[in-house]
Amino acid sequence: PGDEGYASSWPQALRGAQALTGPVRRIDLSVLYEVARLLYDGPWVAERYAVMQPLLEARPEAVDAVVKRVVEAARAHDAAAAFRAQYRLRELAREAAAIWREVDVLMLPTAPACPTRAAVAAEPIARNSELGRYTNFVNLLGWAALALPAGFTERGLPFGVTFIAPGGSDAALAELGAHWQAQRRLPLGAHLGDASDDEFTLTSRIAAEPTLPLAVVGAHLEGLPLHGQLVERRCTLRERTRTAPRYRLHALPGTQPPKPGLARVDGGGSAIEVEVYDMPQAELGSFLALIPPPLGLGSIELVSGEWVKGFICEPWALRDAPDISTHGGWRAYLGAQ
Repeated sequence: PGDEGYASSWPQALRGAQALTGPVRRIDLSVLYEVARLLYDGPWVAERYAVMQPLLEARPEAVDAVVKRVVEAARAHDAAAAFRAQYRLRELAREAAAIWREVDVLMLPTAPACPTRAAVAAEPIARNSELGRYTNFVNLLGWAALALPAGFTERGLPFGVTFIAPGGSDAALAELGAHWQAQRRLPLGAHLGDASDDEFTLTSRIAAEPTLPLAVVGAHLEGLPLHGQLVERRCTLRERTRTAPRYRLHALPGTQPPKPGLARVDGGGSAIEVEVYDMPQAELGSFLALIPPPLGLGSIELVSGEWVKGFICEPWALRDAPDISTHGGWRAYLGAQ
């Protein structure tokens, strides 16, 4: 029961996502639905019962009848059931984590329908369970989610989507949400009018955890052999840009996979293509351990004048390394071979 216009609103939201983020794909959500069933059919309701037990025993008439029915279902679960559910949740969480090897973020309807008051009154538990169909698994998995407006149905009812990402992705979701709202250009509310550009813009970057901006210049660029090392460490792309015009790029002989070496020069430098990623500081140590000589991390000046950490090369390794600076970057050099 609810507004059938939600079904026709979803394709429009998908088109908006594709315009904002690039290609989208469908994935199997069955493991997430199983996690959600644990929330409603498992022993987690006992946590609510533990809080409400004194009131239920002393003044049961003070509790809403529907809430009382839901919470008292905890009496059907014992300690063994709680442990079994925890073990099952860990199994499902491992399966669900595989989703993030396929996609960066999930977009789902915030709710499958907008039920009428009469429908809720007739079957309140069923209707509320349906409303959480696409989100009930988020808390149990410890993931991050952000609900956003997406438009209106033909009947004028609001339709929304929820972006879901791994735990700790709150900052990235906030930035994605700001871009989404700027793209949709929806009014702030029925009586608040349209939003200004300033209201669609985040005035500062939000940090969910301490990060370090890291410029990569070679095999760690997106689509190249070592980019997976950044993905494994939960790095997020900050920008594609160039160095200040004070660098030379060389093709290092005998490296596998092939790698370039970047060096700052006093004169005759070029602006070299780089990608700047935000790397969680907690991941930096394991990343450093993977960097072979003659490469290392140092400070690099970007074309904007900002200094960030990035890949540099020891001078001795550049003596017999061809200078490929005229290509403007490692990707262009590979494409010319």
